[in-house]
Amino acid sequence: VSALMPLKVRGEGGVGDREGNLQTNNLPIKIFVYHNFPQEVLGAGLSVCEIEETSKSRRGTRRWWCRTHKADATGSDGQPLPYCDKAKSGEIRRYRLKLDPSEYPGGVGIWAAVPPILDTRTLYEPSVGLPGVHVHCRKGDAASHEKCIDDTFEEVVVKLPGDLLESKYITIDCETAISFLVSRQCEEIVEACVCSHCGELHLDKGQYAYDAHKKHLCESCGRHFHAKTRNVSNPIVELQKHSVSDNIGAVSDSSILDICSGDYPGGVEIWGSNPALFWTSPRHESSGVHIHAYSEEGERVIDETYALVIIDGIELEADHVRQLMVQQMVPDVRNIILAASCPRCGSEHFDGGRSGYVPSREKVCNNCGNGFVLDHTCVCNPVYGRVEKLGRGRRT
Repeated sequence: VSALMPLKVRGEGGVGDREGNLQTNNLPIKIFVYHNFPQEVLGAGLSVCEIEETSKSRRGTRRWWCRTHKADATGSDGQPLPYCDKAKSGEIRRYRLKLDPSEYPGGVGIWAAVPPILDTRTLYEPSVGLPGVHVHCRKGDAASHEKCIDDTFEEVVVKLPGDLLESKYITIDCETAISFLVSRQCEEIVEACVCSHCGELHLDKGQYAYDAHKKHLCESCGRHFHAKTRNVSNPIVELQKHSVSDNIGAVSDSSILDICSGDYPGGVEIWGSNPALFWTSPRHESSGVHIHAYSEEGERVIDETYALVIIDGIELEADHVRQLMVQQMVPDVRNIILAASCPRCGSEHFDGGRSGYVPSREKVCNNCGNGFVLDHTCVCNPVYGRVEKLGRGRRT
């Protein structure tokens, strides 16, 4: 933060100063903090922390919440901080797309953009492979391959169809998209829960994205509310009501790509294609292993999705690749992924579904059903070892 303007406290019957000497009539207090950020941090150069008192902590102390950046703003003494955690760290959205799907009759596709599980490029492009929200839009006929938007953003605001007098929007950022991806990989029941206090759609992230629960902490107002049943909440569920859902995640054909890495000196990138978060095209979406391969000059000569990709005789299966891609985005999991084999039958073990996000030493072989115990608590994915062999010079 380059500069900070005086703290302003607002609340009926209350005034205050930067030190938090608040005088109120037991009415909710709102604090507006205006930050002047460097231009490269914020496109507009200005952000407003709207900090208000929320429900008390378990210890009975006061809690403060920033509604602008949806982050905690409580000091160690129970007084409001001059700015919230996100504003302090500079974690503010920079590349934002406002999208009206009705303007793209050829179809709109939105995905969680995550780094590739394998990246051996020699000509590195910093913007490629960064996490975010990837968007494809087509103005013309759906059969056309030409896209007028093909880019990754930190935040996408999608306009929902409805009354012209009352436009509604759903905001998708990297955290929302990846949380939904994790929930889907764990086969959790995902719903669009609404906070009973402020009426905002709720997002469960981190471990809560794969651990169903009834009690939720609203990111918008900082208060707790309860769902009727144990679930995981994500606003994308509300957005998907306007998708052409029958065409999402269509199974690809049995096509196989078998290549030698030496034929592509510019390197390769590998992803597991994940079903679109939002899809309006009448044509079906591809599913499988997505690969980019580059010539010596850095030209992309392969950009396709296959059911199976074989590089230098090493097989990369779609289910394993997709699981590893998502596991890499979960902080509690990314550093404890191992490749392990059953001591009885020798087959490589795979922790699929939710077990791929719950580390343990005890495993049950997928092939012979034998139970065995590993030396370390981990999650197992056979493609992890294969990627290590292929990507000795991989950039991270």
